[in-house]
Amino acid sequence: MKLITLYGPTQFAILLVFRHAEAEWRSHKAGQQPPKLEFFPDRPFPPYAILSHTWGPTGTEITFRDMEAGLEKTKPESYQKLNYTCLQAEEDGILYVWIDNFCIDKESSAELSESINSMYAWYNEAKICYAFMADVIADEDAQTSTEFSQSRWFTRGWTLQELIAPKEVIFYSKDWSQLGTRTTLATVISRITRIDQGILTRIHGLEHVSIAKRMSWASDRRTTRQEDMAYCLLGIFNISMPMLYGEGGEKAFRRLQEQIMQDSDDETLFAWTNPDAEQSELQGLLAKSPRDFRDSSTYLPDYDRSAVSPYSTTSRGLCITLGLVHFEDDIWVGSLDCPVPPTYDTNLAIYLKLLNKKSQQYARIRANRLCKVPHGAPRQTIYVRQKPLIPGFDDIYLHHALQLRNLKILHGSAGVEKSLEDSEYRFIDIFKNPLSSVVPPLPTSAPIGLPLKALELTRGPHQLTEAVILQRPDESYVAILLGSKPGLGIGVRVVGLPIQMSPVERPETVFDELVPYFAPLAPETWLDLGYDRYQVNIQAKVHAGIRYNMVDIVIKAPPSPMDILDVVPELSKMIHDNRKKSWRRMLP
Repeated sequence: MKLITLYGPTQFAILLVFRHAEAEWRSHKAGQQPPKLEFFPDRPFPPYAILSHTWGPTGTEITFRDMEAGLEKTKPESYQKLNYTCLQAEEDGILYVWIDNFCIDKESSAELSESINSMYAWYNEAKICYAFMADVIADEDAQTSTEFSQSRWFTRGWTLQELIAPKEVIFYSKDWSQLGTRTTLATVISRITRIDQGILTRIHGLEHVSIAKRMSWASDRRTTRQEDMAYCLLGIFNISMPMLYGEGGEKAFRRLQEQIMQDSDDETLFAWTNPDAEQSELQGLLAKSPRDFRDSSTYLPDYDRSAVSPYSTTSRGLCITLGLVHFEDDIWVGSLDCPVPPTYDTNLAIYLKLLNKKSQQYARIRANRLCKVPHGAPRQTIYVRQKPLIPGFDDIYLHHALQLRNLKILHGSAGVEKSLEDSEYRFIDIFKNPLSSVVPPLPTSAPIGLPLKALELTRGPHQLTEAVILQRPDESYVAILLGSKPGLGIGVRVVGLPIQMSPVERPETVFDELVPYFAPLAPETWLDLGYDRYQVNIQAKVHAGIRYNMVDIVIKAPPSPMDILDVVPELSKMIHDNRKKSWRRMLP
């Protein structure tokens, strides 16, 4: 047996194939002739078969260096795979085979990079592809077999392009019995992978499939190295890029999408959702992983976009022209050129948060959902930052302020909402730190009884800025403390006031006495005080160079005596009716 390596223009090995005339192969099986390497300069390559398989546990696969050193027999499981591949090729009248782990020198970063960028082409140019399924037994009917449909081969990232690229794929079980071909099994494979049958049977080409749909094919697949989740998709999108192992999966996938943008204006690239994203989390237009496209397979691009400016990457973020519709406050909706089936009279849209009006910088928000808007939204060129929360982002605003915007009280287990004036709670005042200055407040629809006041927030030091004082139904007082803490930013605390700290009788001394109680926790934390629960939520707004932290307070309170009296008659009637039903069931 002779090993033949084909060289590319960089003079690094890009394709390794096995040549095995029958006599040579039989003598090699008998251990009489070790494999040899032969080299070819470049295309045209001789006809060859190619193997698609899943790797065994770490260290059990034969490597390029093992082949060079004649150590291939030291890894029996992988060597058996090599034997069966060569025997099958010989039976099919093919003189050469190519297998990735034997044929790529992964110790050479240049060769590895060139090989990964060329992989799709190599599978496409192969005369036949053998797909070896090590976890499927011989007597399985692939049309109905759960072993076939649940094979590890269908879960790996690299096997996606190995399924699509070749002219034909033949599937083999663990003992190398044929299970069927990609064409004969197209229906069942389409059900397993969600890849269109037209792609599997090569009636349609990938260029006719939206970016979002192609991404969705990889959404449930995994790779051993996180960067490979991006690298294994290069051929699917017909692009090339350098390999940077160590950059991380998210960066690699972002680079992949940036390369796609240079070659396509298909805006389904931005039609993804991240179900794990928090409502307020800020993201860019580019997804973090193919998993974000899990539910995007039905989205279609609108290619009639001759008046639209091309995308560009700038220091302000991704420059893009979108139809913009104002939603609420600083939240806008950006319309994508993706008509929504089945009527196609609306477009898919994403939520965007305005970060800076002057420079038209936005970030994606509410990334766990998409919405839809009618056609014809006014188009505007904006910049969408991929990483809005950059280090020091808060520091670009010289002044920060706290402003109380809302106070909501929820009564009972059902959470019946009552306004401040309708509840038994009473707003007393906001006591401010003498060192805090008052800044012009933002206009807001604050409930009646709340003051329109914004106080300068000192950032960095552990400092109490203000205390919101309320009187509870039992006439005791509670203080909601707001300030800053190093490493935390805005911090909150809730404390009850002892009788001797009455804010009505001694307002001038209460703030100083509250300072020692300020042991801040992060906003959105539920804080218990007796029978009440308190939560402080913060929403940042920027205006006139000031970052306003709008404060919303939620109080969960038990039902009041009047609430209980209101439901007593209903409860009594329910109990009476249930008793009557019980007695009726006991009668003969």
